[in-house]
Amino acid sequence: MTAKATILGMLDNPTATEVPFHEKRSTEAPVKFTAPVGFGNLPILRVKRDDNNAETNGKPHFWFRLEFPGDAVGWVRDDWIAIEGDCAQFGYSDGLAQTRASELTINPTAPRPGPGEEAPAGTAPAAPSAPPATPQPQTQAPSAPATPAAQQPSNKYEAAGKVRIRAAASLSAQHLGWIEATNVVEVVPSSRTEADGYVWWQHAGGWSAEKATSGNPVFLQPALVIGGPVPPITSREGFDDLNRIKMASYAVTGNFEGSGYAAYNNYDAGIISYGLIQFTMAAGSMITVVQRYLQNSQTDVANQLRGYLPRIEAKDQGLRNDENLKNLLIAAADEQVMKDAQHSVADEKYWDKVWKGYIEPRGLTSPLGIALLFDMGVNFGTGHGFVRLAEKQLGVAPQSKPGQNGITEEQLIQRVAELRKESHDKQAREQGFYGLKKRGDFWVRLINQGDWGLLGDANGNVDVSGKITQVRNP
Repeated sequence: MTAKATILGMLDNPTATEVPFHEKRSTEAPVKFTAPVGFGNLPILRVKRDDNNAETNGKPHFWFRLEFPGDAVGWVRDDWIAIEGDCAQFGYSDGLAQTRASELTINPTAPRPGPGEEAPAGTAPAAPSAPPATPQPQTQAPSAPATPAAQQPSNKYEAAGKVRIRAAASLSAQHLGWIEATNVVEVVPSSRTEADGYVWWQHAGGWSAEKATSGNPVFLQPALVIGGPVPPITSREGFDDLNRIKMASYAVTGNFEGSGYAAYNNYDAGIISYGLIQFTMAAGSMITVVQRYLQNSQTDVANQLRGYLPRIEAKDQGLRNDENLKNLLIAAADEQVMKDAQHSVADEKYWDKVWKGYIEPRGLTSPLGIALLFDMGVNFGTGHGFVRLAEKQLGVAPQSKPGQNGITEEQLIQRVAELRKESHDKQAREQGFYGLKKRGDFWVRLINQGDWGLLGDANGNVDVSGKITQVRNP
C-alpha cells in the first residue's frame, strides 16, 4: 500500500469542519485552499519540518505535501492528518496502520520526496496540462454516467431534525417514538390533516407533524431526488438580470457563511474571519477589506480601527482575542463604505474568478447554476474539482459547452450539486454534524423544484439554513 493520508481535523479546534492547506510549511504562510474533514486516500508527496521550527510540547511539527484529485497540492501540518501504508521513504514505518502523524516519531534521516513529486536536478518540470484544482470529494465514481435512479415519489419526507411520532394527529396524542434526523418516511397520501396549528401526516410508525400551518417551523420536508430525471428549464424569467443574480448569490452565500457583513469568528486558522463571506486575516483577504474601508471612511470607528492597521497587516496572532478590535469591525459593518469594500474584494477573489474559470468558458446562463458555483468557490476555493469530475462522469470534455457537447446545462449543474452534497453528507456521517448537510441539500432541493431562475417561493424567498433570504428582489 502506498503512503496515503486522511484529514482528521484540528486538535486545537475540534469543531472545525475544514482544514487549511498552505503554500509553504508554516501556519503563517498563505492558505491555498481548505479541505473537508474526512477526505482520505490522498497521496503523500513530501514531508519536511516546519519552516519556523514550530513545536508542541517539545515535539517538532512536520508538514505533509498532499495531492488531491484534479492535481491540487498543498502543505498540511502533521497534527491535522493521519497517515498509513508504506511510509518508510518519508522516515516512518512501512505497512503503517492509520495513525495521526503528530503521534509518530520520524527517522532522523531526512525524508525523501515521494515518486513524481520533483524532477531530478537540472531537469525542467513538465508543464501542467490544466490549472491546479482544489480538492473534490472522494467518490467511487463510474467512468461513464450512471443510469438515473427512479424519481422518488412525492409522498416521501425527510426529517429536518428529530421528529416526534404520535398515535394521532394531535399534540395531546400518545408519544410513540421518534423519526431520527435525516431519516425518510413514506406518508399516506390521503392522510394530510390540519390540527392544533400543524400539518400532520400518517406513516408506518404513526402520525408526525410536517410543519406549522403558518409555514414555519418545518419538521419534515420532501425527500430529495438524487440521480433522478433532470427538471428542464421551462422559463428564462430572471436569467437576464445579472445584477440581481449576483446580489442573490451574495445573499445566499453570505447567510451560509455567517450573519452578514458583521459576521465575526476567531476560532479557526484564519486568526480572524470577518464579513459577508468570512474574509480571513491569515489569507490576507480581511486585510484588503480593512484597507479599502479605511481609504474611504473618516468616521470615529474608522479612525480607531486605523490604529490597528499595522498589526492587522502583520497578521498579529495577538489580535485573535482583542475585544475592542472585534467591536470596531462589527460596528464598521453598518457603514455602506465597509459593505462596498467587502463586495469589491469578494468580486475580485471569488465572483470574477468563478465567472472566468467556470461560467464563461462553458457558456452557463442559469441563475441557479451561477449561484451554486459562486457558493462552491467560496466554500471550497475557486479551483475546486467538482465541475471537472461531473464532466468526466457525464462523458464530456472539460470546459466544453452544454448544448454543444451532448448534455444540457441542467444535467451538468445537477451532477455538480449532487457531488457537492455527497461531500457534505460524508462529513455529516463521519463527524455527526448534521448541520453540514444543509448547504448541500439546499442546492439539490432547488434543482428538484426546477427553480433554475433562482426566484424562490411566491414571495421571492428561499430558506438558507433557517434564514429567510430574498432572491427575487435582493
